[in-house]
Amino acid sequence: MPLIAFAGGGSAGHIAPSVSVAKALKEERPDVDVHFICSTKSEDREFIEKEGFNCSGIEAPRLGLTFPFKFFKAVKASKKILKELNPDVLFSKGGYVSVPVAFAASRKHPFAGASKKIPIVMHESDAVSGRANKIVSRWANHLCFGFPEPEPESRTRTFTGNPIRESVIQGKAEEGFRIAGLEGRSKSVIFIMGGSQGAEAINEFVKKHISELLEVADVIHLTGKGKPGAGEHEGYYSLEFANEEYPHFFAASDLCISRAGANSITELAANNIPTILIPLRGVGHDHQQKNAELASQSEGFTIVQQSEMNEKLIPTINNLISDHRPLTTDHLYNPDATRQISKIILGYLES
Repeated sequence: MPLIAFAGGGSAGHIAPSVSVAKALKEERPDVDVHFICSTKSEDREFIEKEGFNCSGIEAPRLGLTFPFKFFKAVKASKKILKELNPDVLFSKGGYVSVPVAFAASRKHPFAGASKKIPIVMHESDAVSGRANKIVSRWANHLCFGFPEPEPESRTRTFTGNPIRESVIQGKAEEGFRIAGLEGRSKSVIFIMGGSQGAEAINEFVKKHISELLEVADVIHLTGKGKPGAGEHEGYYSLEFANEEYPHFFAASDLCISRAGANSITELAANNIPTILIPLRGVGHDHQQKNAELASQSEGFTIVQQSEMNEKLIPTINNLISDHRPLTTDHLYNPDATRQISKIILGYLES
């Protein structure tokens, strides 16, 4: 039975799109087996197993003084897993987990100890590549991109868009209202989310300005694991993390406030929700700012910098809630992205 290995983890932003691709692969080729290589975080394993897939965790290092030693150990662990799995293709979604796995898969090398070269298909979600994907791209056989690239497409470079789970666009507003305790209310709904880990600065803003927010709308607030919400208020519902509830919150929302991760932007564009993006600055080559700038070229997305939240966020919310202009977010969401990536991967089974 052919087997595809998926490398990536540490956040839902690396795992959720891979799950989407894995499901498309199984639909296209039911005989193909799938196995995820992720971080050792319990959230990674829970997410993957809940979606019906098997996984193995490795202790992948981030940059630091002990990086060389830890990287060697991670490569050794990756080599062992790849030897056991004997995959036909490796799909690398990025992040620090992907580097040792891709290195072990990429070539016969005395350090990697790989028994064979494994074709690597890599996907970059963001408008600018992070450090991990810049490294993995040196070994990848095919590069897929979530945003249009300045370089022209070629036999080994394809603009696919960002894959998302089909369930994300299948939410029901009534179910979102029911879960959040907002049934029978007439206000607009603001969905506030700070990425899979939550955003402390956004959470603090909500706590400080909850009364002002609730004057204009009801609020659904994803706070992040271990992060408290703004307390008990009529019209306010908070939870740390959403899975099955997530699509229903999208369907129930009139406006979203979000970080500017590529996957979040794609999911919001797919659901056609007007959004205020608050990019997390100064991390990963400032990729969230670049994502936000590209998104804001459409009618659907507005940027408010974190440093300007206290002055600009409430007025911007008021303006957008009263503004009913049609959105133009189609160029940010390719409904065929998942299928396109799966076909590229399957192409290496036949080569």
